[in-house]
Amino acid sequence: SNTSESIAKYFDSDQVVVVHGAPVVMRKDRNGTKQLNAIYLAASLVGLNAGMAAQTPLTFKRVGYQSFAYDLKQKEREKALQAGIMHVRNVSGYWCVNQGVTTLQANKKTIADDGQTFELSVSLIKAQLNKELILEGQTRFTGMTAAQASPEAVKNFTETKLASFVASPGNDNLIISWKNVKVTAKGSNYFITYDFIPNVPVNKTFFIGNILDFSVEV
Repeated sequence: SNTSESIAKYFDSDQVVVVHGAPVVMRKDRNGTKQLNAIYLAASLVGLNAGMAAQTPLTFKRVGYQSFAYDLKQKEREKALQAGIMHVRNVSGYWCVNQGVTTLQANKKTIADDGQTFELSVSLIKAQLNKELILEGQTRFTGMTAAQASPEAVKNFTETKLASFVASPGNDNLIISWKNVKVTAKGSNYFITYDFIPNVPVNKTFFIGNILDFSVEV
């Protein structure tokens, strides 16, 4: 809707999600149905996402409602994704999230030039990865002396921690790879930078068959 579009455009951030869709449920007295506000769908998606690992995308995950007031057509769904609006679609009789997206408007590529992303799972990966490093790094090093917490020790810790988050077949995790860990000490402050490739979602699969004419050679 225009309202959803304007809200998504206003926030324009990989830390904000706009949800569109009105669930239809049976009334408590079983006397007909009623249409719920989109906040109920949003709450359902928050709970669904909270129960999954950060890198697990919401794409095609089933929601807890069996009916919606309106089923967006394909062009409407495409327009909604481009506008940064999360919504549902019916897939083989089940209502699922079409794609887990944020409101970031610079969505022509997975990772924007400023490091933001329109992919919700990638945004969560960024937050989880940095949170893990910050929390354990503070416990290990903050409040120590430079002799106790040398830049080399901080770098070794960071590299070991990043390595523990690398995914492999049969062992899903936050990132595909990492590199370029650098620790710079300025006075009493340490600045740690690193590069990483997130474990991005697979949102679409395209199967293309090439038909061949029948021929026999004996």
